[in-house]
Amino acid sequence: MEVKVFGLGYVGTVTALSLCQLGHQVEGIESVAEKVKSLREGKLHLFEEGLDEQLNKVCESGTFIPRQKPTSFKEKRNVICICVGTPMNADGSVNLEQVRGVFSEIEELLRGQPEDETLVLLRSTIPPGTSRSLFKEFLSHFPKERLDFVFYPEFLREGQAIEDFNKPRLFCLGGESDCEKKWIDFFQLLPGFSQNLWVSFESAELIKYAQNSYNALRITFANELGTIASSYGVSHEELYKLMSGHNENEKPGTYLKPGFSYGGPCLSKEVEALAWLGRKSTHEFPLINEIANSNERHFERFLTSIEKLEAKNILFCGVTFKENTDDLRHSFVLSLIERLINKPSYLVPAKLTILDRPMVISRLKSAPIAEKEFIRMISLDELTLGDYDLIIKGPFSLPNGNLEELKRLKVNVIDLGFHKETTDFPF
Repeated sequence: MEVKVFGLGYVGTVTALSLCQLGHQVEGIESVAEKVKSLREGKLHLFEEGLDEQLNKVCESGTFIPRQKPTSFKEKRNVICICVGTPMNADGSVNLEQVRGVFSEIEELLRGQPEDETLVLLRSTIPPGTSRSLFKEFLSHFPKERLDFVFYPEFLREGQAIEDFNKPRLFCLGGESDCEKKWIDFFQLLPGFSQNLWVSFESAELIKYAQNSYNALRITFANELGTIASSYGVSHEELYKLMSGHNENEKPGTYLKPGFSYGGPCLSKEVEALAWLGRKSTHEFPLINEIANSNERHFERFLTSIEKLEAKNILFCGVTFKENTDDLRHSFVLSLIERLINKPSYLVPAKLTILDRPMVISRLKSAPIAEKEFIRMISLDELTLGDYDLIIKGPFSLPNGNLEELKRLKVNVIDLGFHKETTDFPF
């Protein structure tokens, strides 16, 4: 059977290339021409560990074809997977414009192929009730015998997305389970399907918001407790081994290691969306509403620690929202830099240097911060650690040789806690 994946961002690209690896012929549909051109040339438009190798393999085999518009299906039984973005509106609500646009395209595509059988999988993160609403509006007039519709939530962490696809921690499908037998040849190839739970559309829709908000809650709890621990000389390493070492279903310390404020396109967006859903229900949810506030306060503590040192030459090792990604969305490291460069004009700004991957540096050079004369951007081969009186160890991991040199140099270091060599907090 042929598979079409709509949306080639992080989730869509990982999904499309992973489905190719499982033996499917995949057509990737992406409205942004630059992304399609890049993929056709065998180049990724994003960084994700191991994904470039997958792209090279499927380009050689010809099993992945990126396009701006879908073509007609050549087979009689086919799968459509929707992975477009659902960004956050200013009020915290979910923007469904891209999802609605894809449903309209799918309706037109299916109308032109009246004899085909199609399974439509929706992976975009959406509020409860949205799947039923979209199906009713766009697809309900197609005969049941030729169209099945399922919500298939994704739990892919940037930097570990391929591993999460191949070894999912949670696998569930929302919708009517009577389609399982009909599409078992597709479903049984999906990693994790043997542990599948068939649930309602609404449960499958809400679990992504619930899980990411719970992860955010654990991070903010760990950060607050880590700050308290450092105030009393308690090792947070020992504390969190005791707290998380007895859960058999989880690696010790998962989401419970103190570090920097969480950011990125998922946790930030979905915590706000869950808070919006709470407000919409007319009830008060002070715990959920305070997750983002606690996260901001933790950011302020790090900023204060940096400012107290009054450093003149600061090196930021990485500016993405987490390690092993090139994603700058909701990066609190960038927020640190922006706060430092927007000090009152009567204060002499520190000289700031950003060290990161070439792909990230290239993107930053077109950003407003690149216009500041006291900001420099370098790659690893240009690094001289002795040039700085403060080093912020962020998401870009320094090689072991640099770490050894850091120990010899009398340089202030603030570790944001992205990597396992993290020291206790500097507060």
